[in-house]
Amino acid sequence: IAEELGIDPIEIRRINAMTPDYEIPGQATIRSCGLLECLDKIEEWIKSRGELPPNRGIGIAAYGFMSGGIFNWFNTPYAFSAAMVKINIDGKVDLYIGAQDVGQGSNTTLAMICAEELGVKLEDIRVHTADTDIAPVDLGAWGSRETLMAGNAVRMAAAEAKRQLLEFAAAQMMPNIVYDLDIKDRWVFNVARPERRISYFDVVKQAIRAKDGQPIIGRGYYTPHRKGMVSPAYSFGVQAVEAEVDPETGKIRLVNVVTAHDCGQVINPLGVHGQLEGAIAMAAGYGFTEDLPMEEGKILNPNLVDYKILRAGDMPETEVFEVETHEPEGPFGAKEAGEGLTNPTAGALANAVAKAAGVRIKDLPITSEKVLKALKAKKNKEEGK
Repeated sequence: IAEELGIDPIEIRRINAMTPDYEIPGQATIRSCGLLECLDKIEEWIKSRGELPPNRGIGIAAYGFMSGGIFNWFNTPYAFSAAMVKINIDGKVDLYIGAQDVGQGSNTTLAMICAEELGVKLEDIRVHTADTDIAPVDLGAWGSRETLMAGNAVRMAAAEAKRQLLEFAAAQMMPNIVYDLDIKDRWVFNVARPERRISYFDVVKQAIRAKDGQPIIGRGYYTPHRKGMVSPAYSFGVQAVEAEVDPETGKIRLVNVVTAHDCGQVINPLGVHGQLEGAIAMAAGYGFTEDLPMEEGKILNPNLVDYKILRAGDMPETEVFEVETHEPEGPFGAKEAGEGLTNPTAGALANAVAKAAGVRIKDLPITSEKVLKALKAKKNKEEGK
């Protein structure tokens, strides 16, 4: 569309970009959105590349994605996510969650949320993910929901456990009624007079002794109310793909993939980068290598020898620009950083191929055969054949 209208690809996205507090009547309200900032980052990177060699081009694509689904077809008696926190006599914390880590790193992120809210170290948290005989119910690891939905439940459970500890600490420290207490780095302290503090571990021992030896337990849950019909929050981003096309064979080589990404407040930077690089491998694979030919209802390449996925040596250079926003609905301002990252790569690759080779492939995967066929058709048209 931008090409036909003679508008810069970044500028047309600026014109149509969502912004904070953007409302889709009856469906969604976008509370946080760093899409314009993401566009700025990608524009800067493209300019930094300067003039590209022949047969090379840069394409972009923008995206947004939900942080867990709401949908009106849910009919469940359970909270969307729930958690339980148990503080033991030694100060160690058991976190029980139904949210399942299927490789996305949610166990680490949820443990970090728990530790931050309680004011302890990450190594003080033990995560227990189990079935509903042991752990609270969670509605599943889908739709990029765990950071926001399970994260809110974990933070609520940790806050409830901390509230109980601070009641005992207040009885011991006896601050002026206008002062607040908090916990950070395993110290319980007076917020206004932080030098007045006592050990978190001492408070835990005294609190449990006062409860006849029973551990401190906090419970939390999260169910979105009045958050529209799709999701309580949305991530945004822009991705640029630099690709090179061999005009003799149509072969595509990924050179760079650069992503500017708004996932709210980043809780686990290493986890976000891992999710993003994994998403690039997945999305680039279905973008230009993962063909699935069929004949009379039978798949012709039903194995990983003939079904071509990207391998480590096929991965391009990757770079990430984190555009941090604050999502009011997310734990500590965080939102999704998973499934949404697979959205832009194939589109950006198609745009890069169009820039590099002068032909536009509109169906996936963008194979060498399709590119070569389009190049020949273009040549024949130019020669009047």
